Amino acid sequence: MGEKYVEWRDALTGVHPFIPLPDKYPPTLLNRLHRLILVPLLAIFRTPLIVLFLALLVTADYLARKIASGPLKRATLRATHFLLAGLVLWLFGFAVHKNTHLYKKQAPSIKSGHFILCNHVSYIEVLYMAYAYSPQFTSVTDSGLLIPVNLYQALFEIFWNRPVRSRETFKLSELVRRAKKNNDGPVLVFPEGTTTNGRITISALPVVDIAPSYYGTGHGIAIRYPNNGFSPSFCAGNVFKHTFFLSGQLRNTMELVYVPQDKVSNECAMSGASWLNEMWQLISDAACISRGKITRDKKQLFLKTYSRHIS
Repeated sequence: MGEKYVEWRDALTGVHPFIPLPDKYPPTLLNRLHRLILVPLLAIFRTPLIVLFLALLVTADYLARKIASGPLKRATLRATHFLLAGLVLWLFGFAVHKNTHLYKKQAPSIKSGHFILCNHVSYIEVLYMAYAYSPQFTSVTDSGLLIPVNLYQALFEIFWNRPVRSRETFKLSELVRRAKKNNDGPVLVFPEGTTTNGRITISALPVVDIAPSYYGTGHGIAIRYPNNGFSPSFCAGNVFKHTFFLSGQLRNTMELVYVPQDKVSNECAMSGASWLNEMWQLISDAACISRGKITRDKKQLFLKTYSRHIS
């Protein structure tokens, strides 16, 4: 399949970052029986519950952000995200999250006034970030400005590969200051601006306007999904089909690697662009993948061709 889309191969690494990954079930009789019997049974049982709890989750998130304010808003978001996002992840089979800390023995404390940069592979990490941190979700414009969005908008952008449009945009430093003032939690940014299949990181948009030492604390989180069956990565295709087969797997694993701000060299900590460049390299290294140069605008062109081939 890859040769059909050679135009969208990353020139630096030679990797196709937007083609869905194939299944990696070992060709054994047990695995064939698993796919024919257990996967459909689990998916039929889990999928309606996932839809129900996901609908409750995005509704509770929307109402909390619209109606509540101050400490009540933050407490409501944390309670609903922890409970409902946790249930959705559990139903998907992500009961065990393997957290790998290359630089610290424990995960750092991430709170309002901080921001998170993360590689973007699936809707699963959005659900996990809601479960773990209840962040201020964002959508990234081509110029690197940020649009604050709710959980529904963050998931919609992934499910349908359509960027959020808004006249209200912020620089990262402005949004972090606002989130700290309003106790909105950490600001979550996916610098790639779209999802990939996780084989490489693509070019980061210029989201860091000023070095974070001037206004807050930045954290890098590398996400990776060991693909031992149906891949959790979602970059193209039918979201309903993907969630059905993903929910049919007995167990899925997501690995997180935390990259603290102090790992960025002092020389690169003086400007936003230099800080982002080094942090993005650290995140790529922590995810054990190469760093590509292809940009997200190529994905929209790829999707037009891909949809014609699979339809």
